Amino acid sequence: MWSDYGAMTAFEGEEPPEGAALDKSFGNDLVGAAKGALAILTADEAMHVCVTVEGYGTRPSVEREGWEKVVEIGYPSPTGELTHWAEAAADLPNPLVKGPGRYRVRVHMRGADAAMKDDGDARQRFLVMIFPGSSRRTEILR
Repeated sequence: MWSDYGAMTAFEGEEPPEGAALDKSFGNDLVGAAKGALAILTADEAMHVCVTVEGYGTRPSVEREGWEKVVEIGYPSPTGELTHWAEAAADLPNPLVKGPGRYRVRVHMRGADAAMKDDGDARQRFLVMIFPGSSRRTEILR
């Protein structure tokens, strides 16, 4: 996936919402959410990153080992169709397995320092786990 302006974004609907999700990502230096929008910060402004997105019906166990940062946030889904990722990843499946409602988004990140060395391409890795959950709290798990 390609990061643009130092972030990857995903949204619901036809038009991406204004920058509220991106603004919120600076609070924990990794991920932010607003109604119908997610933003994940990347190490560099424009580079390829490796991203795995997984949708779950229930809360998966927390994986910290091997990750530099793990942050979990609340995400309100108005349509249940989070299908608009960056252009290069438009074919990712919809991870919102329960349709519209409240979700938790857990983002794992590693390789930020490596991404800034040499050409920086595809050295930063992300695992995004999305599952139903009503909490709106931000939890820094690592």
